[in-house]
Amino acid sequence: MRRMLCAVLLVASVVTLTATVADAADTQFTLTTNYTGLYPDADAYLRQWDAAVDRIVAVGGVLADDADALRERGREIAAQSL
Repeated sequence: MRRMLCAVLLVASVVTLTATVADAADTQFTLTTNYTGLYPDADAYLRQWDAAVDRIVAVGGVLADDADALRERGREIAAQSL
């Protein structure tokens, strides 16, 4: 009985996920890297970016060795957008 319930839940999840992905494919998204209205200046943006990099490294989401590359990416975004 337990295996049957797990199988049913797995199939239901796959069906729901498939429908969600199909719906998302029909939706057009516009991505922007213009942060002008969100941060008063590039320094404020970079403080938030660097703090986020520190947090994600602390929880193990990113290797510490990759943190400098992420910080550099934040500076590239700031230079282009702010």
